[in-house]
Amino acid sequence: MRDLLCSIPKERNAIVVIPAGFAHGEVMAAVHGAAFDRPWDAPWSSAAITDLLVSPGVYGFVAQIQVSSKPAEVLQAPEATPVGMILSRMVAQEAEILTIAVTPSARWRGVGAALLEASIKQAKKHGIIEIFLEVSEVNVVAQRLYHGAGFLDCGKRPGYYRHSEGAHDAVVMRRSLDGSDKKTPITCV
Repeated sequence: MRDLLCSIPKERNAIVVIPAGFAHGEVMAAVHGAAFDRPWDAPWSSAAITDLLVSPGVYGFVAQIQVSSKPAEVLQAPEATPVGMILSRMVAQEAEILTIAVTPSARWRGVGAALLEASIKQAKKHGIIEIFLEVSEVNVVAQRLYHGAGFLDCGKRPGYYRHSEGAHDAVVMRRSLDGSDKKTPITCV
């Protein structure tokens, strides 16, 4: 599986984002492991992802690079290469992006933006009015992606990301889905 995730065709292919079900746990864990491969990163296990996917209010998506003209629903490797995943949870009128991952070979191709867009659309369908996420203060590339998708900084969690070399703060970000952040300042509660 790891070989499949680490090499995708060089030509421009379509990014296909499909809803994730409990059967996607293994693929999502492989993508997460490929994306977070440094010793201090803790990739999520297949069992943990599967448990979340069957929990109330949790939804996810898998991004694939489509190298076939077949519909996305019938693609099998090597016609579709899984390159990204996102897990989100909804509670009341809020959602939280639990994790998002894009394999190194698929970065800078719009995969992260496509996953964020799919998650935001799903949240809107369920009447969610705001989405939160945390990102490491040192992950400037991800912060740029989130700012580009309309997320604004609203707080910090000191020492949230811990590893053998120390700890980094988490930047808490929020995006309003009802336009309320244009009327009032952004705050985290």
